[in-house]
Amino acid sequence: MPEEWRRSMLVPIFKNKGDVQSCSNFRGIKLMSHTMKLWERVVEARLRKVVEICEQQYGFMPRKSTTDAIFALRILMEKYRDGQKELHCVFVDLEKAYDRVPREELWYCMRKSGVAEKYVRVVQDMYERSRTVVRCAVGQTEEFNVEVGLHQALALSPFLFAIVMDQLSEEVRQASPWTMMFADDIVICSESREQVEENLERWRFALERRGMKVSRSKTEYMCVNEREGSGTVRLQGEEVKKVLEFKYLGSTVQSNGECGKEVKKRVQAGWNGWRKVSGVLCDQKISARIKGKVYRTVVRPAMLYGLETVSLRKRQESELEVAELKMLRFSLGVTRLDRIRNEYIRGTAHVGRLGDKVREARLKWFGHVQRRESSICQLECSMNIVLMRKMYILSCLLALLLSPLTHQEEHHKLLLVSFDGFRWDYVNRVPTPNFRALMDEGVQVERVENTYITKTFPNHYTLVTGLHAESHGIVANEMYDPIMNRSFSMEGPEVYDSRWWEEAVPLWVTNQMAGQRSGAAMWPGSDVSIGGIYPTHYIPYNASMPFEMRVEKLISWFSGPEEINFGVLYWEEPDESGHNLGPESPLMDVVIEDIDVKLGFLRDELKRAGLYDKINLIVTSDHGMTQLSHDKVIELDTYVSRDLYTWIDKSPVVGILPKEGKFDEVYNLLENANPNMVVYKKEDIPDHFHYKHNVRIMPIIIEVKEGWTIVQNKTGPFMLGNHGYDNHLPSMHPVFVARGPSFHTGYTKALMRSVDLYPLMCSLLGIQALPNNGSLMSVKDLLVETFTPRPVPPSVPKEPSYAWAVGTLLGSALVLGFLITTALTWAYS
Repeated sequence: MPEEWRRSMLVPIFKNKGDVQSCSNFRGIKLMSHTMKLWERVVEARLRKVVEICEQQYGFMPRKSTTDAIFALRILMEKYRDGQKELHCVFVDLEKAYDRVPREELWYCMRKSGVAEKYVRVVQDMYERSRTVVRCAVGQTEEFNVEVGLHQALALSPFLFAIVMDQLSEEVRQASPWTMMFADDIVICSESREQVEENLERWRFALERRGMKVSRSKTEYMCVNEREGSGTVRLQGEEVKKVLEFKYLGSTVQSNGECGKEVKKRVQAGWNGWRKVSGVLCDQKISARIKGKVYRTVVRPAMLYGLETVSLRKRQESELEVAELKMLRFSLGVTRLDRIRNEYIRGTAHVGRLGDKVREARLKWFGHVQRRESSICQLECSMNIVLMRKMYILSCLLALLLSPLTHQEEHHKLLLVSFDGFRWDYVNRVPTPNFRALMDEGVQVERVENTYITKTFPNHYTLVTGLHAESHGIVANEMYDPIMNRSFSMEGPEVYDSRWWEEAVPLWVTNQMAGQRSGAAMWPGSDVSIGGIYPTHYIPYNASMPFEMRVEKLISWFSGPEEINFGVLYWEEPDESGHNLGPESPLMDVVIEDIDVKLGFLRDELKRAGLYDKINLIVTSDHGMTQLSHDKVIELDTYVSRDLYTWIDKSPVVGILPKEGKFDEVYNLLENANPNMVVYKKEDIPDHFHYKHNVRIMPIIIEVKEGWTIVQNKTGPFMLGNHGYDNHLPSMHPVFVARGPSFHTGYTKALMRSVDLYPLMCSLLGIQALPNNGSLMSVKDLLVETFTPRPVPPSVPKEPSYAWAVGTLLGSALVLGFLITTALTWAYS
């Protein structure tokens, strides 16, 4: 080989992280002659024909990519999150991996991999007597021999490194996905912390005895579904850094399954790419079409990288699109003041919607996965994962498909409205002409027994599922799930985690599975993907959005080209004012009158759209409100130390989670501590509350008497009104009025339960209700008629035919195929 081919120049490139004065923060790139690069390509092609690399290696392998590796890791973590089971992952980093490979080890690994001796000698000829110089900003070194490591940034080096790693890891690696390698990036996974720690030690020993070195500072440990006391992982007695997220192959993987940080990093990557070519994109002499091509080539790939493997919410897609439009507007010199529509901006630059490109990338990726070998598509592991929530949804969807077909009579549209915290007697307190009009035109229920506990999220989910809180899983506004080892707050980001909601199927999902369309204006849970389904149209929760705008949105959905047949509308008042003012305050009269005005606005808009006499309108609430007093406060710190328990949710029903081994001590301290509170062990909660059969209900429940407040101490703010008390108390009962073509006129009913509303609404929509705690028979007197399936007409004698047998056979085959396909889809999703 000519000597010139072996000569090179080494240029240190800063990694854009850490101290610029530290040599460890630079990566050396070797520049060689073009003839050497071509020769390496030829040799690489010959070696790939004779060497078979293990399936755990994703780096620089044919038909594999970084996306494959990211997808394999994400899907493994997702299965364990769904199964509520721990998964322990260690991300191993090798120090200067390419530079540390001993030459003797390289020749040995090549021969062991089956490389013919003549090719070994060819590679040896490339590396022996290779010489280089180092060039930097201050000058250039003298030429010296390179006696260790692989050539950086050259065509053959990645495959040679893959051969080395394949042989070094032969005795320690496990089947994919428990072990995954992308060049020198190694992921080790296991179901137990002890096992992953043992595997890490075996990897360290196998690598370091052959000249490689595991970085103690950069190797990190992450746990999925971590339970209390899971501990950490040690490497030779030293704790491995424990993290909640890890940047794997340029994609941020979070232990909780969220992708919000990854979206933000994709946006930042897009801006970085845009700045690199801003000289072109902001040049007024360059046409918009050319700018669009540059943008699609440089910027957009950085924003789309890895997103085909994650499930984006609409607000995250919107975040990406907003960033893209800003870049395009800057590029075209357009500002908001120019009042140019986004569609025109995209059309001028010939750039399609980013959301469409994300979906296109997902579809291409789906096809790619389906074409892959089973060893790569499917996770080769035996996991005892409980898929109870997914199987529940699956059975519900199958029930819809297999339910008896009803005749295609016209069913009127339905709108369900909730004014949060509107107590049943507010309508009698001040003039409420719009409520009175609904009562005169329709029906009124004097007493609605809602579900326990009488708080916002549990009762709103009861209204649309027909289930008590213990059955639908939303047991409070703030919860703790010991299986997921996660907490929930109605004001936190976990509200968008579908696992909290998927113990039940809300009515908008049932309606859409029946082939209809639904719309939701900020109803609790409606902006969450439940069973992979959102409402056809929905507004993500935004408390600042006026009531009138919410109404206008709903009206447009009912009247639009893709019109809905079912809508839900939520408004935060008078609950907020009831808490701040107290329900007995004279100032609440103004609030109630304002609610009646808002109801009048809704009626007027329905009339203006020609829907008022065609739609069934139900106006109700989730709970009532009771007056509080500064004199009726129980301080829990007086009776029990905070070191003994964790406080879940707020007054007046509080969940107590005792620390391990402290249950009896905590219960004994609280049982008779104060005559104005009742303390229940979970198993002793009265049956009529329907509030004991769910893991999210705490081992000890404290309920205070009406009008009392329980706090840990009095340092926090004090509310003058509250709810959540015993659901048999009149002050906790909500309003209920309804009118429409399916309801009686001027009819008053004494009592109903909130769980009965769900089967009533299913009947109005003409769809099959899923299993629930309600009863249609209890409320069918509100309706003019109950919809029933069309009777089958008498059969007409016909000549003998095999059509029925063929039809039965085909139908059975279709149902069986659906069952098998769906079960496999859920099992491997």
